[in-house]
Amino acid sequence: MKKSRTTKHILCLSAWSAILSLGLSAQAQTIYQTASMSVGKSWLDADFWSNTNAPTAGNDYVNANDNNGTGTTAWTTRTPGGSESHTFGGDSLTLTNGGFITLKGTGTYTFNSLSVWSDGVRDGKISNGGANGAIIDGALFLKGTGTATLDSQGPNRLTTISATVTVDAGIDTIDLAMNQTPTTVPAYTSSGFTLTNPANSFDGLWNVQHGLLKGFLGNGGSFYVDTTAYLDPDADYTGEVLTIQPGGMILLDQNITMDECFVNLEQMGAKTWSGAELKVHPVYSNAFDTASLDNATLTVLSGPPPLPTETQYLTADMPAGTDWNDAGYWTNTETPSQAYFYANDTSGWVLQTPVASDIFGGYDLTIENGGILNLQGAATYTVDGLKLGGGSKITRGTTGAATLNGTLDLTGSGTVTFSALATNALSTIASFITTSNSSIDTIAIDVEENSTSNTAVKANSGFIFSKESDFTGLWKVEAGMLKGIGFGSGSFLVTDMGRLDFDETYFNLGADLTIEMSSNTNIGDGTMILDQTVTVGSATIWGETLAPGLYSGADLKAHPVFGTDTNGNGGAFSGNKTLDTAVLAVGVAPPVFQTKSQPTGLGWNDPTSWDNGLAPTNIFDYICDRALDFRSANVAGPVFGGRSITLMNGARLKSRHSGYATITNFTMHAGCEIRAVTGTGFAGDLALVGEGGITCNTEIPTRKLEMASLITADESFTNITITCNGFTAGAETATGFTFSNPSNTFAGTWNIEKGYLKGEGLAQGSFIVGVNGFLQPGAEYVNTNADLTVVINPTNSAAGGQIQLDHDMTANKVVLWGVELAIGTYTSAELRSHPVYGGAIHPLSSGSLTVTFIPVIPEIGTLTYSIEGSDLILGWAEGSKYATYTLQSDNNLAIAPDWTDIVDIPGVDGPMSVTNTISGDPQTFYRVIGN
Repeated sequence: MKKSRTTKHILCLSAWSAILSLGLSAQAQTIYQTASMSVGKSWLDADFWSNTNAPTAGNDYVNANDNNGTGTTAWTTRTPGGSESHTFGGDSLTLTNGGFITLKGTGTYTFNSLSVWSDGVRDGKISNGGANGAIIDGALFLKGTGTATLDSQGPNRLTTISATVTVDAGIDTIDLAMNQTPTTVPAYTSSGFTLTNPANSFDGLWNVQHGLLKGFLGNGGSFYVDTTAYLDPDADYTGEVLTIQPGGMILLDQNITMDECFVNLEQMGAKTWSGAELKVHPVYSNAFDTASLDNATLTVLSGPPPLPTETQYLTADMPAGTDWNDAGYWTNTETPSQAYFYANDTSGWVLQTPVASDIFGGYDLTIENGGILNLQGAATYTVDGLKLGGGSKITRGTTGAATLNGTLDLTGSGTVTFSALATNALSTIASFITTSNSSIDTIAIDVEENSTSNTAVKANSGFIFSKESDFTGLWKVEAGMLKGIGFGSGSFLVTDMGRLDFDETYFNLGADLTIEMSSNTNIGDGTMILDQTVTVGSATIWGETLAPGLYSGADLKAHPVFGTDTNGNGGAFSGNKTLDTAVLAVGVAPPVFQTKSQPTGLGWNDPTSWDNGLAPTNIFDYICDRALDFRSANVAGPVFGGRSITLMNGARLKSRHSGYATITNFTMHAGCEIRAVTGTGFAGDLALVGEGGITCNTEIPTRKLEMASLITADESFTNITITCNGFTAGAETATGFTFSNPSNTFAGTWNIEKGYLKGEGLAQGSFIVGVNGFLQPGAEYVNTNADLTVVINPTNSAAGGQIQLDHDMTANKVVLWGVELAIGTYTSAELRSHPVYGGAIHPLSSGSLTVTFIPVIPEIGTLTYSIEGSDLILGWAEGSKYATYTLQSDNNLAIAPDWTDIVDIPGVDGPMSVTNTISGDPQTFYRVIGN
């Protein structure tokens, strides 16, 4: 049952006139919004309304871009934020010109009348600006023509519409959108819209692009459930067409009746299907949630047309100028139709496409036994159910580019060929290629026209394969260009007239790559354009077998055998088009680089954030080498799937999970950051490398994170800073980091600026506890090389950093609120009672603090000297401000030494020097000793 819909074109100006007329009869005034409401503003702000008052009863309000409604800007109206509920104060609110309302709080927003207008070009929209749990109540009208949009904007934003929803006949589509596209079920069921009013009526298309659509959805319409969408009707539904794309899902807990159903790209048969049957169906099961009820039903009234029972054969070669629509070339002398299968006969004749773009009318088309399908024009051709048998060809007959769409099944065995019959014919095979029913082992690319210009043939003729395939055999590029992405997991042989060009990252450690050098100098050699990361198991280039490893484009172009000349010409790798930074990986997996900050939800599992377009697996090492967010997946206990991960150049690890997230083989370079958002902590291992330190940031004062990972650090790695971007006074013990692994080896400085540092994993570091810092070792701490400094507030001598001694602690040098402690052991009670620094010790402290202060006098490695007049100038760099050095002299070392002190030199930071008058003795010896 198909319904035709008459579209009513309603101008916004007419709509406003109607509103004004109604308003006059009701003695109401129409108030216009005068500007788009910015972040932090709402309809409660009086200066956004033409009467400079917040909305009040008796007035109608219009979201328009000026006071008379003639402009075209789409303005934003924002609700108040927070968890409180609000009733819009006016009698009505009307959104025009594609303007939209944004929900900013988690309460209930009630409207006497909320009208959202679309004009056929600009969609009226209800947008969730981060209000997970917001409710729209009252009366909602979707008005105008075209499409209305419900936009959840991002993950974890659910909206309930409890208002009655009335939809104009001119609105034929309601889009369910999400700006931040998720790609997993947990993400796209956490955002979307639920309509709870049983009185809702809509009989158009629900276009569920992303997220959840749930509730009472009317009757008589259609559903399109895209790859990241979820449908959950809460009442029985009767409608026209249900389409569920691969990856989309429906919860079948009601009885649904549809004219037609398309699931996972297949049209369902006409019958009543039970939930139990659908959940185990080999094609449809992953589209039906396992929570679907066994006794719920999906009734399909109309299935696919019956399969043909008869094949029509080509009866002769089609010459140029004829095409597949010429009835006289088929055995039934009729134009192809869905009622028949079609094939060439055993003679291997040529079937011509039309010159102009066309769709083959038959149910399918088989080209086998040496047959040829010739793409006759520079146009687009679609053939669904195309089968190409071994020994057969698809050709491009003249110059110019053709495109073949549809499906292409390789059948039989041996070789199929794609051949350009002329130069300047670089055509596209956009068909989905499958080989499941064949043993085809070779796909050959050829250019049949003779040409002495190897470069012209390879650059301008050949085929682009633009859709993925499951081919596992050999791509043999005999002449012309093989280009694209649809290479399956095949190997490659590029002969003397051929060129290979990958349009995306290729990874197949089982593939062989061979590029041959020609024995005929007139036609040149096989070549490749390397502008992607290409990984193969082995590579032989012009007879040279490459050892396992990573080869950059620059390396390959400089190779002594197959490299380019000084002008970038010649060579197996096109000097003009191969990128210096591109990589050919042979026998090893290249690292995968992060390309963008990862979204909340998928986090590190987001395929689009990695340059190979895949979620992490243990085959690869991963690198984030920019100031991007490397974010944990927002699930319970996520595990990073890569073999390793390295963060550098300011990259940020962000926690966005529950429980513990595990990362193994984790390396973080100095200059990077750990940010705590949600989650209990991280487990695994973390190696800190480079010169400098990292920052651990809790962002806001309610965040706490445990680093249960094993932390190791280079000697050059000097500091770990604990801080909080949004810190507020008094939050020192409420936010921070716990390092709990007792085997940690970090020996630098813990710089506790804001928040706390706790745990048993503080290793052998020193501590600087800032004014807003708090230190609480989780076990006895003994390090006679460590310094402990707790800083006093420079503007308040009664406040500053603080330490809680739950266990005994031993350090080399201790300074509490500006007072350096003498050598000895102090109880917590003694420390707490001190009149200056007592406040630096937390009241619940129970352990002791021991100060060893064993000075370590650095040795003087290199001593420099010079003489200026009667002065001897000595200098050295290995000084210490905690040591004192003495300059001594002796005028005769042939007898027992008699060193005489000349001057004591207090230690300083950095280079030291001392000037002393030279003795009058004919020879004098000098030395410097540490005290």
